[in-house]
Amino acid sequence: LVVKETEETVTSISETCAITHGPLLMEEQELDGVCSVAVSISREAQLGGHVEFVGTGSDDPDLVTVRGMRFLQQADLILYPSNAVSERLTHYAKKRCTVRSSDNQKPEERLQLIQEYYKKGLQIVRLLDGDPILNPTFEQEKQLLEDADMRYHITPGITPANR
Repeated sequence: LVVKETEETVTSISETCAITHGPLLMEEQELDGVCSVAVSISREAQLGGHVEFVGTGSDDPDLVTVRGMRFLQQADLILYPSNAVSERLTHYAKKRCTVRSSDNQKPEERLQLIQEYYKKGLQIVRLLDGDPILNPTFEQEKQLLEDADMRYHITPGITPANR
């Protein structure tokens, strides 16, 4: 660890550590004369959250892609249509993940919930049945996200060949 020293400033170890993760939000503060702390914001949080549309393919939880499963495991919010997607897919969620059914929600309500998590720099998974690109809900929500200047990505599902 290198402590940067110039004529004008001396960067403390706590500030140096904090700076490695992003810009400082709080300069070094001494706590009870025992230790010091500095706070930064990660570059990921600065960029905002991430919305991943994950397709369920044939809706068999065993056929979700490895990539889709990873997003489900990392998500802070999973939003899914319980009338079209197996709830078993939400069992991949981490302990503190919010899992919500999108049934009976208007598109604007879904967008508001997604924005709440997105603005905090959190990860959102929007589960959709089949292939998201062919799902009418995707087109509608994609447009809402684009209008709100929010980034998203698509992970297709697996559909067995014998279907």
